[in-house]
Amino acid sequence: MIRLATRRNQRRGVVLRYTSYQFEGTRIRLPLVHIGLESDAAKLTTVGLIDSGATSTFLPPEMAEVLKLEEVEGSLAVGAGGSFETRIVRLPRLVLLKGSKAFCTFRGVTVHVPCGEGRIPYCVLGRDYVFRRFTVIFRERDARVTLRGPCHFSQW
Repeated sequence: MIRLATRRNQRRGVVLRYTSYQFEGTRIRLPLVHIGLESDAAKLTTVGLIDSGATSTFLPPEMAEVLKLEEVEGSLAVGAGGSFETRIVRLPRLVLLKGSKAFCTFRGVTVHVPCGEGRIPYCVLGRDYVFRRFTVIFRERDARVTLRGPCHFSQW
């Protein structure tokens, strides 16, 4: 079943719950959303952090390796911890999911892959794609994020 965008569900948007987990006795809540990553070599489902402070989208090197993504060029990224080397790769398809249903597909996504493992534990969805397509509303008190904008639902 495909539900096309209407004015009403564009205003309401897609509401997603934060992911919650315990770390060193403290409850951590983050706007981690389910995403699908697809290349010619593989397809996988994981989580991505919706990060209003990130200007670019990042992918852990382990995932880029599984997807067999080839480097387009080298780059330097700057984060809260300073600057670090990345390689830029082209991801054929990135899908935002609510449950098992896709509600947004990005094609030909340019992502940064940090050089060296362990720099990022999950995908980081920056302002280059998600924030350009949607109005993003973080509701910290309710541990929810709302994505308002054109979307449709389909099977992933």
